[in-house]
Amino acid sequence: MKCTFDHVHLIASDVDRAADFYVRMFGAALVNRGLVSGQPQVWVDLAGTLLIIRGRRPTDELVEGKNTRIDHFGVRVDDLNKAAAELKAKGARFTVEPMIFNPTTKIAFIEGPDGVRIELLERSGTVGSATATAPTGI
Repeated sequence: MKCTFDHVHLIASDVDRAADFYVRMFGAALVNRGLVSGQPQVWVDLAGTLLIIRGRRPTDELVEGKNTRIDHFGVRVDDLNKAAAELKAKGARFTVEPMIFNPTTKIAFIEGPDGVRIELLERSGTVGSATATAPTGI
């Protein structure tokens, strides 16, 4: 079986505000919008990855501080320090400042709409080629 990655599906309290965040912060492109199962839904292309952002349904279980069912998603950048400066100028809230995660990877985390954690990463080597040295809890 051949598999390819298709999308990340996010639940947002304000779909338009969430979509605007990804467009403004990362230059994502608005692809489509509509109603699905009675809730607004917006499709955003973030560098070839589709983010599907929908409103909350009455049946959605929400846990304090965990409004989605994913821990985080990562956005790779060429220069983490430069990207961090640009995002800070746009008002991004960093929950983990840029740091060396292992000898081949630098990381940082920002908070997206509804508490979505977004990892920024700069890689200089092969994925999985080094042992992580970052503090626990990241």
